[in-house]
Order: sequence, then structure tokens, then C-alpha cells
Amino acid sequence: MLNTFTYLAYLMVSAYITLGVGRSLNRHGLVFLANHLEGNRRLAEAINGLLLIGYYLVNAGYILLVLNWNTSSDIEDLNDLIRFLSMKLGLVTLMLGAMHMVIFYVLANWKPVNIVTSIEEQ
Repeated sequence: MLNTFTYLAYLMVSAYITLGVGRSLNRHGLVFLANHLEGNRRLAEAINGLLLIGYYLVNAGYILLVLNWNTSSDIEDLNDLIRFLSMKLGLVTLMLGAMHMVIFYVLANWKPVNIVTSIEEQ
């Protein structure tokens, strides 16, 4: 019974962290993208929405994989519960941070191409 409670607690806390970070990145990332795209707010919103969907899908998959990774032992007491949650939530949090840094690096080094101008040049 304690295993089921622990798994549910892990899933709920992971979902809360993922959704909270996703909303924050979505809200603040839109400003960054709009500036980076020279005020093209419509394109910034579209890219931001796609990034959010990808973020949620990758995180949901990772959270579920981590849940099943190395869970062969039973959780018998509070110490086991805390150890399990801290290990699994720590992995999820590190992955969220790493994803954020990679996406930020890519966007910071991305040079948007004006499609109309490049088509006219050909």
C-alpha cells in the first residue's frame, strides 16, 4: 500500500512541478521570442505553443520512465519513501533544468530567417 501512495505522490509532485515550470517558461519565453523575432508576435506565439507541447511530452515520457526505473524494492517505511521521492524528483528536476538550458542556448543562438526575403533572393 505504501508503494502505491509513494508512486501517486511522485506523479502528483512531478506533474505540479512540470506544469508550473511550463507555464512560467511559456509566459516569459513569449516575451523573449517576440523580441528575438523582431516583434512578430504571431510567430512567437506559434513557436512558443509548439515548444510548450514538446516540453510537456518529453517531460511526461521522462517522468513515466523514471517511475519504472529501479523500482523493484518495496517501500516499507518513511525513510524508504523519502529516499524514493527525493531520488525520482531530483532526476526530474535536473532534467527540467537541463532542458531549459539547452532550449535557451538554442534560441539565443538561433538567427531567424526572413522567409519572404530569402524567397525573393532566389
